[in-house]
Amino acid sequence: SNQIGFIILSLTLHFCQGFRDASYIYAIEKGEYPFLVLLKVKTSSDGVQFGNGCLVSLSWVLSLSCILYKATKSPPPDLEVSVFAGLVSMNDTGSVPSRRVIRIVPDELVRSDECYNGPCLVLLQLESAFLESNWIRPAPLNNGMISVESHLVGWAWDLEAKNNLSHAVSLKVVSLSTSKCYEEYEVVQCKREMCVYETDSLPLTVGEGALLVDDGYLTALKYMDTHVLSPKSTFIVLTIRLYWFITWTQYYVVDNIPKVAFIETDNTEDDLFPPSRFNKRSKSLNVSVNLNAFLSFTLTVAILPLMQQWLSATII
Repeated sequence: SNQIGFIILSLTLHFCQGFRDASYIYAIEKGEYPFLVLLKVKTSSDGVQFGNGCLVSLSWVLSLSCILYKATKSPPPDLEVSVFAGLVSMNDTGSVPSRRVIRIVPDELVRSDECYNGPCLVLLQLESAFLESNWIRPAPLNNGMISVESHLVGWAWDLEAKNNLSHAVSLKVVSLSTSKCYEEYEVVQCKREMCVYETDSLPLTVGEGALLVDDGYLTALKYMDTHVLSPKSTFIVLTIRLYWFITWTQYYVVDNIPKVAFIETDNTEDDLFPPSRFNKRSKSLNVSVNLNAFLSFTLTVAILPLMQQWLSATII
């Protein structure tokens, strides 16, 4: 009965977590962060490539390592990135500000040419902030700025904003928030879990996801759980594993310790309490308990996350 209760508890906690995170709309008013910026990257062979970024504050731009190093097998030593913000287009960038930026995320985050470990966020620091207020406004999304290789969405935490709110990031890749990126490289402004978005009824859809666009402006994003160990889910996972450990200890260790010693005799007529037929744990019962504990552990760490991922994908 304890094992059945454990399984029910595990299923309830995991599935409730999935249902709670299934959908969430974060609206962005026109004129607020974030908005797309155009990154012009100079490669080591003097080539030029374009990619997308998102201005999350007056001096920080969030982008992908795959975008910055898409055309190079290794990061050039003198990487130069120009940031074009404001009302920009692929054909007209002469009237908008250009700023050189510094990449502060370690190169070993990802093998940038192929992105074997999953695409990772790159946080760029502007050497000089955008000072004129007319530069800080949403940029229209044109087809040239949104492509299968260069769209990514997620959360960014703006420490410079007075209200200290999280903002959506406007590029997208499905496997954005890998464990390596999230756990080993906690960039200051990327501590919120990354998100994947999808829709069938919005004006702009790209690949497996979409940005919510209103009259050419980024207005809202649809959130879906990515099953990364975020602060809100870590406690649940630890609680389930602790419960499994206690259950395993109770069955495998505590119940195998003899509680009372009796002197065995052949005369059972004088015994006040005749010995129970189950006073000793059989080998078959020990095997059954160990098997139940192993199956419970397997269910917790392997099967449930897969079921949760499948369920969330079905719901959304």
